[in-house]
Amino acid sequence: MVQYAYKLGGYDFVAMIECENWNRDVHARWDSGEAYWLCQMNRLYHKDIPQAYYDGVWQVQIEYCYQKWKNHTVFYWPQRMIKGQKCYNYIRNRFTYIE
Repeated sequence: MVQYAYKLGGYDFVAMIECENWNRDVHARWDSGEAYWLCQMNRLYHKDIPQAYYDGVWQVQIEYCYQKWKNHTVFYWPQRMIKGQKCYNYIRNRFTYIE
């Protein structure tokens, strides 16, 4: 899943997903049940979410999230603080990238 995301959008995209859904749960629901899955896309604001996204197809979730991310949708969790650092910076220690 991480490699797939990395091939689409590089480290910045992987960091966004990690911050939005730390354990990569393809069935996670937050925000009173309105925010769904890997990138916590809120269906109140995103009316074009494909059914396969809701069905837990992780490839579809990553591709949909990537399209939103590259078109400048703002994801809020990368800005949250963890141990005095923004999540985005904190997760750098979770991965080793080999090119």
